[in-house]
Amino acid sequence: LRFVTQEESESLPRYLDKTVAVSPDLAVNALMLEMQRVAGMARSMALQALGHELSIGKRMASNFQALSKLASAIADFVAMIERGVLGRDISAQLRGILSAGQYLLIGAEEAVAIVREQTDISALGDIDLREMVSEFHADAIKLVQLVNPEDAAFSYADCVVRLEQMQTDYESVKFALMQAGSELRVPIPLIIDIVDQNSRIRRMCRQLVRAMELLDEIPRIGDDEWVDDSSPVTVDESGS
Repeated sequence: LRFVTQEESESLPRYLDKTVAVSPDLAVNALMLEMQRVAGMARSMALQALGHELSIGKRMASNFQALSKLASAIADFVAMIERGVLGRDISAQLRGILSAGQYLLIGAEEAVAIVREQTDISALGDIDLREMVSEFHADAIKLVQLVNPEDAAFSYADCVVRLEQMQTDYESVKFALMQAGSELRVPIPLIIDIVDQNSRIRRMCRQLVRAMELLDEIPRIGDDEWVDDSSPVTVDESGS
């Protein structure tokens, strides 16, 4: 008897099998349930990256592997569904799901890069600058917390508002850092590292919000119409 690791368990689809593949509507609903899992994994990685923990690199790599495998299983299932005759609406929804998965993957990749290349902002001697950078990171955390399609109170519009505010703060922090560099108040290499890190954080958040935009447009079957069998299943790629 071989024990299943947590990574293996997380990477296995829970809702995708041939019983839902016979109905395009059920298939889309099952895919949306899996995409909620992918979004949750990406969101968790983003929050870890923003937590300034310097010792989570191995865990992040493992989480990314699980997310990648689940996203690949979703893509395989979509490919199987697309071999059948589909209406225009279902085809558009499947494309949206695949695109959302790609955005979440890119966001997760940025989270891994943020941890790998993380810059310690405590090296900033200028207290005001350090507070500005910290506030930008706090804004990013608030945004990532909003990116939760499983939350009954989820609002894509709220994500957009928070992203726009984050963009404004990003530009303000970048301008202040560049000015400090031109006045030789902060070492140029440190400024470059922090600007690069902030850019990655901004891109990570943008990818998550773009995924939410696509998923928000896809209708869902009511939860009372869906039976959740929480045991993992594998994708039947034979189409049988």
